Amino acid sequence: MTIELTGKEIDEQFQEAAEEQLQWDPSDDLDITYKFDARISQGWRRKIWLRKGIVLFLDQHKLNDQWIESNFDEEINYLWMCFKLSGQGENISTSRSLNFSGSNKAGNYCVHSNGLLSDRKTIHSDVAQHSYFNIEIRPELLRSFMSASDGELPGELQHLIKSPNEAAYERDGDIQPPMSVIIQQILQCPYQGMVKRVYLESKALE
Repeated sequence: MTIELTGKEIDEQFQEAAEEQLQWDPSDDLDITYKFDARISQGWRRKIWLRKGIVLFLDQHKLNDQWIESNFDEEINYLWMCFKLSGQGENISTSRSLNFSGSNKAGNYCVHSNGLLSDRKTIHSDVAQHSYFNIEIRPELLRSFMSASDGELPGELQHLIKSPNEAAYERDGDIQPPMSVIIQQILQCPYQGMVKRVYLESKALE
């Protein structure tokens, strides 16, 4: 039976995993593994807060059935990059404000700006085991790293920061070899504690 949830409802269904073997770095209380609600999916989400304004996510799970994520006139206040690492099916996203219809299957990435998403719907049809790596960055953090001396972002990045009432920007594509190298360095990070956090932040920004 198809399950339909909003993005907020999806976030609320996670529960912190008590099993010690799922906690990757017990010394870091900002590196937490959550379990999916077993009624929706079997698996886990690892969430690492690197600093105020940048978060990494790693999902690995298997859906019980097709899952539809619906959002209506939702204001997004972060930049989001998603890389699908494995999985056999496709996730189809449509949005009235973006005039966008894209797919997200293994080997694809998707990036969207902050701004307004209108009538967005994503159909997750992949019921095989699959995994994602995501980066979430607040616009003000991007500005702090990338702005020129006059406070303006370079022209090639300006489309990634929108006013709250502007339609968000979104695109997808194939994961390129340089992206794959960095993703693997993040996934295979050999460090823990503070050194881990500095390393992961530098790789996420790269």
